Amino acid sequence: MLNRKFLSVKLGVGLGLISLLVVFASSCFLVMPNYERAKVQAREAALETALSHMREAIRDYTEAHGKPPHQLQDLEESGYFVSLPVDPMTNKPDWTVDFYPCNSTGPCEKLIKDVHSSSHEKSSRNNPYSEW
Repeated sequence: MLNRKFLSVKLGVGLGLISLLVVFASSCFLVMPNYERAKVQAREAALETALSHMREAIRDYTEAHGKPPHQLQDLEESGYFVSLPVDPMTNKPDWTVDFYPCNSTGPCEKLIKDVHSSSHEKSSRNNPYSEW
């Protein structure tokens, strides 16, 4: 009879540990998607901030110089940035630049109109980051 009690206590502790492990494992599966979603949201917020700063610098440069910059490095050389911001989606300062179209019949200057992420991954909004 003592052996049965001992066996039932041991079995009860074992089942308790298994239950605890099942609860722990299932909570990990619930936490991981939230963690990954939070990482994506943080990177997207960083992209929005970087794009905002880049676009503001292009506007400020245009006001100060009477025309937009020819290249992003002009923003560095003019002191708007110590170094170009890193694209949070590619982890490089490899921005995609849109230029104004050439409207004259004479020589055309390539002047920056806008800047975008160079990543073609889809965002949480279901559009490519390169469209932001």
